[in-house]
Amino acid sequence: MQILKHKGYLLLIIPLLFWPDDACFSGERGELRLEGQHIEHLVLRGRDGHAERFNRPGDTINLPVGKYRLKDVRLKNGFNYSSRPLKYKWITVAQDEPAVFKVGAPLKQIVRIIRRGPILEIDYELVGVGGETYASKRSMHPKFTVFKNQTKVGGDEFEFG
Repeated sequence: MQILKHKGYLLLIIPLLFWPDDACFSGERGELRLEGQHIEHLVLRGRDGHAERFNRPGDTINLPVGKYRLKDVRLKNGFNYSSRPLKYKWITVAQDEPAVFKVGAPLKQIVRIIRRGPILEIDYELVGVGGETYASKRSMHPKFTVFKNQTKVGGDEFEFG
């Protein structure tokens, strides 16, 4: 009860509740093995909120021990992924064992076509090896071609949205 009566004590205790783990200050580093290709820029967000940024990372990156989540990634040819809060799971980087992180190419194209009366709704996703969905540069308009057996019967290029 005395702690609540004295503001000085309360101010001393609150910062201790949010103090980062000792790993941040110990200098311990771990290895993260990237399973994916064509990564131009990668941003990982630590559990304490700090960002680790890598330009053209190799197959392995070295970073402080801790938990990380994918924040952003940019691939060659302008494909981008920006995470939504809480979408990507945490990955633990430990000093003694390399962690494996799947992100980047090869990309898989997924097309869903839904008939709504006389209208065909075409949904397109570009998915990376870790399940992340990429957006392409807006200058690259989606295109499609319709075939019946081996004969082209239609196709077009259309705007986003």
